[in-house]
Amino acid sequence: MDGTCFFCGSKNEELASLLSEVKSKMQENENIIGLNDIDNQLLRIKHIEEVDNYLKRKHYYKLFEGKENDLINRIKNSQSLTLDEEDIKLVQLLSTSSLNPDNRMAFGLYTILCNYAGKYKYDKLDFTETVKSLFIDLMKKYTNSPRLVISDIKSKNCGEVLGLQSFLKGKKSNVSTITISQSEIDLLYIGESIMPLQTFFHEYFHLIQESSLIETGVMNRYALNEIEDFVLSKMLPREKYYESNYDSVSFENDAQVVSIMNVLDLLKRYSVPLKENDSRQMSTDFLYANSKLDGTQVRTYEGRQYVLDDLFDNFMKSTDKAKEIMDKYPQLRSIYVEVEGKYHRKPKETVDSILDYFEKEGKKANIDGLNKYTEEIEGRRAN
Repeated sequence: MDGTCFFCGSKNEELASLLSEVKSKMQENENIIGLNDIDNQLLRIKHIEEVDNYLKRKHYYKLFEGKENDLINRIKNSQSLTLDEEDIKLVQLLSTSSLNPDNRMAFGLYTILCNYAGKYKYDKLDFTETVKSLFIDLMKKYTNSPRLVISDIKSKNCGEVLGLQSFLKGKKSNVSTITISQSEIDLLYIGESIMPLQTFFHEYFHLIQESSLIETGVMNRYALNEIEDFVLSKMLPREKYYESNYDSVSFENDAQVVSIMNVLDLLKRYSVPLKENDSRQMSTDFLYANSKLDGTQVRTYEGRQYVLDDLFDNFMKSTDKAKEIMDKYPQLRSIYVEVEGKYHRKPKETVDSILDYFEKEGKKANIDGLNKYTEEIEGRRAN
């Protein structure tokens, strides 16, 4: 802890002086009032060893920051893990110390792939910091207050999204916390499986699912199922709906399919072979999730089974929050009519035709065109 760089072995006098000054202030005064911002940042780190490591990393980054653009270009233009050992070490350090968040994420993913492929054996603490930095940077894209919790408790699904804002307030997701079990991080570090990365991508995708439905206005059978599951999962008691139907709810299976595809695309991008145990697990999970998305949508509630559309329709007839739900998901207005303050679902044939319209028109679909289309359908049926 004397200011010696852990990589190049040289002693940096400026680094040693700053470290000594910080140590002195830490010993003299627990109160950080009157210290400058840099000192504050360092003093918030509780242990001297961590301060020393922090300063060494900054020194290391300063020595090699000019190489960052070269490395990021080589990574982006490569189709395999071609960097040598020294550059791989530098990539890992830049994954936590680069000032460019996009670069940090690229370096972080490259580090995880090198570890999975057995290209380099990282220090466990350094690798964990890379994983945490990557996950936090990804979360920052879609949440106001990102927080990653590494838990000692292994939950059923190893990952969990917490901190949801009040369901009917606003359109932007305010999910603040993703919890991943320490056992998942350990498994990723050992290099035996890439599934922990898929677990995070699954939870990460939940950050954008609901806001994407709202902002894009997409409407098709899959989107309708997700909207209905979102509403029922948030508005009904968690243990009676969400937990009872976890393996069936559409947004969970959608997240499973997308996260597996993301991991496979990443491995393919750098020609990293999928290990046999991961291949079996991903195939099983992918086929199951797809079958649930495409199959008949049946849900259990209070000991009874319902077709999802019927259960949602019953809920909409009974809740006093129906208008707020309609305002949150304007797509629903295409399949519901308001009668004396109550919302009633249009006939199944009409709903099926509306979904076909959205499916056929795709991005060109709009509510005005849909209304005309619906009027034609209902007019023909009346005649």
